[in-house]
Amino acid sequence: MATGNVFKERMAIAFVPVMSVVSLMSIMLIALIVPVTLIALVVSVVPIVLFVFLVFMGKIFKVA
Repeated sequence: MATGNVFKERMAIAFVPVMSVVSLMSIMLIALIVPVTLIALVVSVVPIVLFVFLVFMGKIFKVA
């Protein structure tokens, strides 16, 4: 019984820093992922928007 209690106490003591480290790492990961996804979105959207804009302008100029 005593060894079990000691083991539980050690697990509880080790659990706190592990959780804090995990939460910090997850926050850092989110902080890294958000700008990367934003950049990826911009990079993927901008050429499409430019292409559509150019096609639109071309049509307008051809009509005019």
